[in-house]
Order: sequence, then C-alpha cells, then structure tokens
Amino acid sequence: MSDLLTTKRLRALALASLGMTAACGIIPGPAKPVLSITPMAAIVKLEGDAAMDSPGSPPIQNPPVNIGSSLNLDDRETGVGGTLAYGDGFSGFEFNFFRFKVKRFKVNGIMEHDFGNLLRGDEVHSESLFNQIRANYIAPVLEDDKLTQATLRLGLGAGLHYNDFRLETQEINLAREQTLKFDSGFGVPMLLLRGDAEYKPFRARVDVGWSHGAYSGMDGNFLDLGLTVHYHIQKGISAWIGYWYYELPGDDQKDGLAFKFDMRYTGYMAGIRFDV
Repeated sequence: MSDLLTTKRLRALALASLGMTAACGIIPGPAKPVLSITPMAAIVKLEGDAAMDSPGSPPIQNPPVNIGSSLNLDDRETGVGGTLAYGDGFSGFEFNFFRFKVKRFKVNGIMEHDFGNLLRGDEVHSESLFNQIRANYIAPVLEDDKLTQATLRLGLGAGLHYNDFRLETQEINLAREQTLKFDSGFGVPMLLLRGDAEYKPFRARVDVGWSHGAYSGMDGNFLDLGLTVHYHIQKGISAWIGYWYYELPGDDQKDGLAFKFDMRYTGYMAGIRFDV
C-alpha cells in the first residue's frame, strides 16, 4: 500500500510541477516557436514474454510463454502515427499518436505452456493492437556551437504517455480462445532527456524517456529510446529516419486470472516534418 501511495504522490507531484512551472514561465521555452505537423510510419516488431493464470480454484499459475513463437506475434508490421508540435524543432510542446496492429493467420504459433483458456501445445492465431498517445515538453538547457563545427544541444523535460494494448488469440480449430486488454489509465509520467548534434543540413538526435511505477494495468519500468537522423530539405520541411525501442510492462487480470507481460516494441521509423 505504501509503494502505491508513493507512486501516486510522485505522479501527482511530477504533473503538478510541470503544469505550474510551465504556466509561470519558469521552464525556458524555444526562442522562435512554430507549429509543425509530422506524419510518420514505422516498421515494428513486438518481442518479450507473457504469462497468464489458468482457470482453477485457486487459479493455476503458469510459466511465461514467448510472445513471438507461442502467441504468434513476431512479424514485423507497419505502424502509423503523427506529431503535432509547437516549438523550434528541438524544444517545445509535442503531441504524438501511434497505432500498431499485428494480425498473423498464415503461420501458427504453438503454446509452450498453458495461458489463460489456452492449453500447452495448442496451435493458435493471434491479433494485437497497440495505441499510444504522448504529450511531451522539452526545455532547452544547453547549446554550444563553439567547441566543434556542429551545434550541440541538450534538453530536459517531462511527458505523459497513455498506452493501450489488446490481444485476441484463438486455437486454430476455434476450440479455445483468450482475449485481454490493459492500459495505463490516465497515463505514465515520463522523465525526458534529449541530445542533439547539428551540422547543417544534417542533425543527429537521441531521445530517452524513463519511468517506474504502477499505472492502472501496467507495473514496472518504462523505457523509451529513439535514435534519429534529420535532413533539412528546405525552409519549413525536413525528413528523418531512426530506430525506436519501447519497454512496456503489463500487469493486470481478466475474469479473475492474473497476467503479466514483459514486452518491448523495436523497429525503424521515418517521417516528414512540415512547419505551418
């Protein structure tokens, strides 16, 4: 109980501090902010392990299964999203949406262990859906263009990430199925770090986000890592490509059966930024 109260207090403190400091002008902002829109696409793979109790009195605890080979979700698929930002391209406010769906029916997964209503040895088809909404603010804290030919920047910030995951798995003869969902409630507060090295027309960037705690149907460490390279095409237009890594710990129950996911999204992304 004390850990839960501590988590709630830390979340409330982080959000309140961010809102108050932004409203009072304490957090520095971009010097010449503009509004921008960035459509993006990603080729992503879901990896990790998952475990779910089986029906019983009391419920039977099961070992974890591989999300790829057992739950049949190891294909790389295309996800789509976009970002609406108000800033200078490095710091400012960012609102992001991403949607990723896996639907694999051509190849079967084979259950390593029992999983909810599914039994060990079942051949299964699965479909999963992941939705993510982010609201981030990055404040510039350091800029240097004298030490090297490149302009170096460092930014710190805070964000709120809402994550929603849904799974539907069926035995191929429709004898058994298991569906479940979990989300992060009002969102996961994230601490953010951004580093930038610009040598026009190119810019290399690293983004790191981290959090730990229990948020509705999720409990554990959250890690968001992005490595991107940006190219300035012309005034108001730039393109970028990069790598994305996101750890997502699911911990909830369905119909009295506890489940736990230790999973991550990894893949490659690209987008085009338009200043409006």
